[in-house]
Amino acid sequence: MTSQSMTEQGGEWRLDVSDDIEIPGWFYVPSGLEASEAAGWVEDCMGTLPAVIGDKDFDGNPINPEEVRAALRSVLDLRASAESVAMFQVWPVRGPAAVTCHVNIVASSALPNWSQLNDAYMHRIEAPHVGPGMHCATRRTITVAEEQVDLASVHKIFDNGDVTLILSIQESIAALVSCALPGLLSLQEVIRMERADGRPFESVPLMGVLEDGAWPFEEAP
Repeated sequence: MTSQSMTEQGGEWRLDVSDDIEIPGWFYVPSGLEASEAAGWVEDCMGTLPAVIGDKDFDGNPINPEEVRAALRSVLDLRASAESVAMFQVWPVRGPAAVTCHVNIVASSALPNWSQLNDAYMHRIEAPHVGPGMHCATRRTITVAEEQVDLASVHKIFDNGDVTLILSIQESIAALVSCALPGLLSLQEVIRMERADGRPFESVPLMGVLEDGAWPFEEAP
């Protein structure tokens, strides 16, 4: 993922990254592709993925490339219907498993009262090019085929009082979300946003968020 691939327009805001960066396993998902362009994007990803996910599945069997292609095609379909300003498909482990990262710009008035959220882990963060913000993570357990499965999501939230920039890893298996988190931190370090007239987005501290509320990485994403 490079600054050239990341540039997106979000209404009156322009989203970009400050430096060319390479985050292994992170694939920028373009929108508005013709069928031939979509097929080319899938094959480009297929050329890179083996170095990231290896050639064996989690049971030690050879990875089925058609299943990987199907996952890549499905994220293009998801991109076509999503309202996100930008999207990434993230393959964070050695094995055929992916999560999705969304970048959204929303009205600040649509956000919840953070001090009243009892089912989320929150603490303050700082991004070099957008300002202070909040790390918000959720975690829950569901039952699948009589097995307990932990799900998690992570959100990096930056609000200037009028609009809010949100970087999110969509809810998925908690272990995958945790493995994708370092890439999200890398994105947080380089992302920036500015108006069409060049005025940069500058966030302000969110009220009701603890100053020192971080938790051990092993316990929650």
